[in-house]
This record gives sequence, C-alpha cells and structure tokens, in this order.
Amino acid sequence: MVQQQSYDVVAITETWWDNSHGWSTALNGYKLCRRDRQGRRGGGVALYIKQTFDTVGIETKEDGAECLWVRIKGKTDKADILLGVCYRPPNKEEEVDNLFYKQLGNVSRSSALVLVGDFNLPDICWELNTAEKRQSRKSLECMEDNFLSQLVGEPTRGGTMLDLLFVNRDGLVEDVVVGGRLGQSDHEIIEYSIFGEVRRSTSKTLALDFRRADFGLLRRLIQNVPWEAALKNKRVQESWACLKTEIFRVQEKTVPVCRKGKTNLCSLLDKGGNLISANEEKAELLNDYFASVFSEEMTCIQDNCPPELVDGVREQNGPLIIEEVAVRELLKCLDIQKSMGPDGIHPRAMRELAYELAKPLSIIYHQSWLTGEVPDDWKLANVTPIHKKGAKEDLGNYRPVSLTSVPGKITEQFILSAITQNLQDGQGIRPSQHGFRRGRSCLTNLISFFDQVTHLVDAGRAVDVVYLDFSKAFDTISHSIPLNKLAARGLDKSTLRWVRNWLDGRAQRVVVNGAASSWGQSPVVSLRGLCWGQLCSIFLLMTWMKAWSLSLVNLQITLSWECVLTCWKDKGLCRKTWNGWTDGQSPIG
Repeated sequence: MVQQQSYDVVAITETWWDNSHGWSTALNGYKLCRRDRQGRRGGGVALYIKQTFDTVGIETKEDGAECLWVRIKGKTDKADILLGVCYRPPNKEEEVDNLFYKQLGNVSRSSALVLVGDFNLPDICWELNTAEKRQSRKSLECMEDNFLSQLVGEPTRGGTMLDLLFVNRDGLVEDVVVGGRLGQSDHEIIEYSIFGEVRRSTSKTLALDFRRADFGLLRRLIQNVPWEAALKNKRVQESWACLKTEIFRVQEKTVPVCRKGKTNLCSLLDKGGNLISANEEKAELLNDYFASVFSEEMTCIQDNCPPELVDGVREQNGPLIIEEVAVRELLKCLDIQKSMGPDGIHPRAMRELAYELAKPLSIIYHQSWLTGEVPDDWKLANVTPIHKKGAKEDLGNYRPVSLTSVPGKITEQFILSAITQNLQDGQGIRPSQHGFRRGRSCLTNLISFFDQVTHLVDAGRAVDVVYLDFSKAFDTISHSIPLNKLAARGLDKSTLRWVRNWLDGRAQRVVVNGAASSWGQSPVVSLRGLCWGQLCSIFLLMTWMKAWSLSLVNLQITLSWECVLTCWKDKGLCRKTWNGWTDGQSPIG
C-alpha cells in the first residue's frame, strides 16, 4: 500500500516490533527509523521516509517516552522540517508524560514541526481546548505552551479521536483526510500534505548501460588487437595499462552511459558533533574512520625483510601454468550483477569478452606470478559504507565493503590454487576449519561440533562451550604473521613474493554517491589489515587461525584438558571436557 500510493513519509504507531523483526520491516526506496518498546511486548513507533530525502535522526535521552524524531533537510535558505511520531499508551504514568513534555519542549523551537501519533486522550475537546481528566488537561497545556495546533477533526477509532496531528505553523500542513485502515489495525489512517521545500538528492554518478550495448561490435573491435605483439617485452604494469586502454577504447564506442540511481547516505556526525552533509566530506570522514582501525605494529620487523631471507622458503617445484582455457572458463562464470573495482572494468564486459580477453589476461597473469609484480590497480579498493544497526549518523554503525579489481580477483584464484598445492603435506588448513572452504558451511560446523558434544554427553562427561569472536579480524591482523606462517610451511618463493607484493602498498577510498575520498595510502595500511572478500585474504586469515587454534590446543594440553576447536569465519567455538579437578583448580583456566 505504501509503495502503491507513493507516500513520501509514513508514520506508524504500535508496531509491536522487536529485534526479531529486522528482516521483515524494510521497504524498497524508503529509509526506516524505528523505536521499539524495551522490556515488554507492544508499543513502538516507526517512520518510513523516502531515500531521496536528506534526513537526520534526533537522539533523545528520555527512553521511557515512545517518541521518534527525524529532521528532513530543507533546500538552501529554507527551513528544515522536523517530523515526530509518538505513541502514548492509555492510563500512562504521569512520570512518562513528563518525559514526553520535556522532549517536546526541546524540539518545539524548530521553525517547521509536524507531530503525529496515537495519544489516547479521548476526553479532550480540541475545538474548545477543554479536558475532563487532570492528565489530559496537562497535555493540553503542554501543546498550548509550545504553540502547537491540532488539525484532526474526526474520530479515528470507533467514536473517539485518539490519533492526532500537531503543527507549529499555519499553512505547514493541509489536506487532512481521515479514512481507510492499514492491515488489521482498528485505527483510521490520517493522510495529509506537508508544504515545504526539502532537499532531494540527485545522482551525479554515471554507469555503463549494457542494455543498449552493441556486444557484436564490441567483440569485433577487441578481436583486432594483436595481443602477443602488443604485450611483448613489456613489464606487468605496462601490459596491464595496455589492456585497460584497449578495453576502454572499444567500450567507449559500443556501450553508452546512463545516470545511476542514488543510494542516499544521511548526514554524519564528526568527532566534534557537527553534521556533515556534503558527499565529499562524508567520504573523507568515513575513510578516516575506517582507516583508524589499522594500527602499526612496531614489533613486526620482518615486514621489511625480503622473502629470500625468511627461513623455510623453498624453490617452487615447477612454474605455475596459467592456461588460456582456464582463464576463459573463469571469465564465462563471472557474476554480472557484481560491481566493478577502481580500475573501471565491469564484470559484464569481461564475461561478454571471455574468448577475446582470455589470451591477454593469461599472459599478464603468468608474467605477474613469475616476476612477483602486481599491477597497482589490483591493490586498490573502492569502499562502500553499509549501515549495520543503530543511529545512521554514527560512523561506528557502518561497515566497509571493498570493491576491488575483477581481473585482480581472477588472479587470486590461480594464486590460491598455487598456495594450496605447494603447502607441504600435513601443513595445510585443519579439518576443524569450516569457514571459506569448499563443501563446508555453518551447517557442517554445527553438525561436526554437536556430534562430538553428544558423544561426550552420552559418555557421562561434562562439556564446557566457549564462543570467541575476533573483533575486526580482517582489519587488524598484521601481514607479517600469516606470511611468516606460509614461509615456515614451505611455500615457494615465487608465490610468497607475489603475495607479499600484493599486500604491500594497498590503498582504499570511500565512495559516496560518486564522490570519492582521497586514497588512504600510508604505512599503516600497508602493514596491517586484509581486504574483505578477496580469496588470498581469506586464505591468509585461515592460516593465521590455524596457528591460533594450534597454540590454544597446546595451552589446554598443558592444563591437561581435552579440547576441540572448530572455526567458522572469525568466530572460534571451543569445546572443553574434563574429568574433574583438585582444590585450587578451575575448569575456566
């Protein structure tokens, strides 16, 4: 109904939502702001606002009042509009009413305020401004003190007028209509028009329009390039630049561009509590925040050591062969719905040109592995901020999603294969590792774990389960740790050199509505942190996790405990069993 009527704003009271309703409350094209009742069922309020509006949530300290406030930014030199939705349960304690009055007093100074909700004040006569009950009279006085006018003139539930609409300025709201119901609610819907000039976001981002592309011409043009001659006697970086130039040249002639729909990001609060609205400033703010989780580890001296000096490194058994047919098969399987990286090469274009690009890419991939040279584009990432939970103005409530080079990610699959094949027997990933492995999942982790637990319980033994969650595991791990582990396990020099160069000099930038921050390239970024979603990053973290799990097992053996460690992504799950302990000993360790 909401999307059919194309409402700009929808306010709902008595949502009865809690944390279990997060997946079922989203509406396409709308931002959701909600305040759920805490501690017991019922109540709750929510606001759906179109994503094209620039909004800021207003935090309040009076948690007992079920109210929600959102500010919609006005156009330049125009007033912002403050929207509020409130639910006041019947026979509410006077103390809670006082909390609401305090909130209203703080926000009523806004030059354009609209407040709607279910107030459960049926004894108030809004035409005469009179009330029978003392609490109702106090509510009436509060509205008058804050210069609010009530605009609903018809019953909204049965024969009573419980749902009300307040404004603090004449002409701000008109066309008030009562009628219709939402779902199974027994309250009437209140429709109204707000008159104001609000800031609507317009997209400045251009995207490739593959729906109008001439793929036949695209293939014919790229087939005319003599790749072997074009890439002969060139370094990896030069070969990569040549490939990019040719792709962009033919793409410009065959694939038109269109304006991309915008995913609006609300204003953000900086460290000083100031609201940042400009896209460029928001991008810089988020980039600085995401980079702040990296901290240089001064004790990692080996980060600067060449791989030849690392003990345990061996020569490869034979050169890694990256065949053209293997590259072509990977190109044909690319997901065209994925985004491109900073290099600007889209997976749709690569899949359409799978047969034409297989040869030059196989040449570049093989040369990259032999020399250890990694093109700069493969080390860059465009970071998209994704809201996790909580206030959308808080930087800490966003997680970074890195969009990296698609050709670079194909290279990683070959390098990952080389890593797994060259590790010495018995030195690979432990069977207890279930995350990021083919044929493994949360389900296999759960089954294997509980199989062992039930076996011990059936044997009459006690089982203690400890859950560990590695905070920002990909963001804070020092590169030297997994690299040294790989070297100690016999990884060949060529592959190790490639991985070290792939990790060195990485940089990221945050992109908000086409506006990009500066590149966050620094010694901090090059020393710590792995790039989310990239195959080599996952394998390096798994290698570090294996070393961690082995050290934990050894520690518990020292304490004479049985232990099984199973791993899923960045969560460790420990099962400990014991037969008993003497005085002064503890199963907690």
